[in-house]
Order: sequence, then C-alpha cells, then structure tokens
Amino acid sequence: MRIRWLICGVLLLLGLLFVFCGCENEAGIPTDTAAVTMDASSQKPPRADGKVEMHYAVGTAGGGRIEGWSTQHGMPGEETEREVTAYAFPGYRFSHWSDGSEEENRRDVFGEGDTEITAYFVMERAELPIFMIDTATGRDVTSKDEYVGATVSLCNTGASSYEMSVLPAEIRGRGNATWGMEKKSYRLKFEDKQQPLGLGSGPSRSWVLMANHCDQSLMRNYLSIFMANRMDGIGFNSNGAMVEVYLNGKYHGVYLLCEQIQEGDYRINLGREEYPEKTPSDPGFLVELDMYAEGDYRFEINGHPYQAKSFVYSWKEFDYIKDYILRVEEAIYSGDKARVEEVLDLDSAVDGYILEEFFKNIDVGWSSFYMYKREGADEVLHLGPFWDFDLAAGNDMRLDNGDWHGISVAKKVGESSQ
Repeated sequence: MRIRWLICGVLLLLGLLFVFCGCENEAGIPTDTAAVTMDASSQKPPRADGKVEMHYAVGTAGGGRIEGWSTQHGMPGEETEREVTAYAFPGYRFSHWSDGSEEENRRDVFGEGDTEITAYFVMERAELPIFMIDTATGRDVTSKDEYVGATVSLCNTGASSYEMSVLPAEIRGRGNATWGMEKKSYRLKFEDKQQPLGLGSGPSRSWVLMANHCDQSLMRNYLSIFMANRMDGIGFNSNGAMVEVYLNGKYHGVYLLCEQIQEGDYRINLGREEYPEKTPSDPGFLVELDMYAEGDYRFEINGHPYQAKSFVYSWKEFDYIKDYILRVEEAIYSGDKARVEEVLDLDSAVDGYILEEFFKNIDVGWSSFYMYKREGADEVLHLGPFWDFDLAAGNDMRLDNGDWHGISVAKKVGESSQ
C-alpha cells in the first residue's frame, strides 16, 4: 500500500514539473503543455456512435484565433467537413501547428480517436504601437454622442510596462466637420484611469484617437503639440504619440493618441474643489472659442461664440465666466499693457501667437481655441491648450490658396479689431 502511494506521489511530482517547466517542440519554440495535451499523437477512444472529434485550439500564449469550425465530428478516416484557418492578431504572425504543419489553412482526416491540434503565434515587432479596440456589439462606432462598451489592448510598445490587455472601456465618435469623413476620430473612456504609453504627467480615464484624415502627412497635429510642450509660456498642452488602430479586427490606419483637453489633476488643474452649494468669488474655468458651440453654457462676445468646457456649478459662475472673457477683450482693445496684464497671462499669449503663426493655422479664431483660468483672485486667463492643426501649414486652399508663406494670425487680429 505504501509503495502504491509512493509511486502515485512520484508520478504527480513529475507531472507538476512537466506542466510548470513546459517543453520545446522540434522548432525549439517553448510551448505550454496545457495547450498540447491532446494533439495528433494523443487521442481518446471514439464515442458510442463511432464518431470522433477534431478540435483546433490556440496556444495559451494567444496571438490569434481559429476561423472556421474549430470543433468538428466525423467517422475515423473521413475528411473534416470544413476548412479552418489560423488567423493572427495585429502585431503577431502565425508560426506553426502542434503537428508540425506551417500552413495557415487546413483540412484533416479524422483519426481513430478525439484529436486536438494547437495553433501557435509569435509576436512581430512593428514600427508603431498597436491599439486594438473591440466593441461589445462587434459593430462599428456610429455615434459621437453615445458611448458603447468596448475593450482595449495595446501591444508592440517596446516596453512591457506599457502593454495593455483587454481593458474595459467605452468609445464614441468625436469631431465636428471631421465626423462626416471616411476615417473617423474617437474618444475613449477607460473604466479605470490609465496612462497609455506613459503619455502626460499621470493617468486619466479620457483619451483621444485623432484620425488626421485631412492631413495626409499625419504630422501637423503631432508637430504642433510637440512644439507647444517645449514652449515655456504654455502651461499645459496635450501630449501625443502615433499608434496603429484596429477596430473589431479591422485596420483603421495610423492615429494620434493624445490627452483629452479637460479639467483634471493631470490635465488642466483649475485649482478648485467641488462646491455644489456655493460659488467662490473667483472660480476657475475652461472655455473654448468655437463656431460650432451649441447647447448649455454657450455665450457670444463681439460676435465670437464661446462655450464653457469645465463643469459650471451655478448660473452665477456662468455669468462670471462671460464677464471675465469680456474684460479680457476690452483690456486688449484698450492697448493698455498694464490693464491687459491684470487679466491675461502674456507669456501664454506670446507663445501661443508664435505657435499659431509658425504653423499658419487657419482655425485660429474659428474653433478649438482654448483658454483657462485657475481659481483665485490673483489668477489670470491663460491661452491654451493649443489644438487642431490638421489644416495648418498650407493644408487648406481657403487660406492664401494653400500657401504656407506669410502671416495669418496678425491679419485676423487686425481685422477683428476694426
């Protein structure tokens, strides 16, 4: 009796060592024994009806899926009814099957017992990180107002700490005129705060995937935020990185992944606490000059529409925001530098002007022009973050026939003051 228990213990120990240490196939590629417990050479007895099972699986390392009938039944010696394909996920390539075959597509002959054949995939190094999004519905994103559930994965980042695997999130469309274009931009909202690719100064739930459909170089928005983040007078500007996007397994192209412009500890810190019952005398706020502005908390000053982009706790606070923007405009038109400095941060205004003029941005004074003020009596209005440069640098025939030479912002300022 003791000998029997001793033999069982030895066999169990050997089995555990085999599972945890794994083995190598003939190609020298490590495999997980759990994935090859039943391959072409390891078969179970047939069922009572005489039929046997052929099952195609993916190795535990993942990297792809089986397309076709992954489980089929038939009589020994018969050919399987349907072809199956080992389909690699973005950033991976098919390597081989557990029986040694290197053909992605296959049909087989049923053996004398149940058979499982495993597909193995290996990761390939891509030039850009790969952003994979799968919606809960399996369908494309059709609304820029309503979020749909999704999962997000990020691979080929070059650093294991940046890799993401099937994180819960929500996704919707974004943009004004660009939403009607073939390649669409998206806004992501993670369930938990994330910092993909280490962008920005800390984690946040909201991120933007900018399509840059109008800019075939894909570089104007990237270069503008790159430059803005290196200008001392600009307090905050979005950070971004190029990624390749797959939505529900379909390649959508190269996108700019960047920080959403919003209030937040690691975004635009307005220095305020939540105060639903009382509005401070000098609240903080974030505002956008936007010709597309509509809905609540929209106002106009000298024909320019603005919209509050931070949460507004009361109509008293909303009136304060409108009055402050008016004070800034009146101070600028007065030509009195001292008066301007009382309400406007000149460093951000100067660097912002240089940035807009350097890129000859056609959208300045039209939309996506942000400004913010932190809470407190000693705080003044800052221009920025600077955003939306896809039509800049001579990329729009409506401005000087697409010529990138000359100045533009100064002309607009001069025209608006007349």
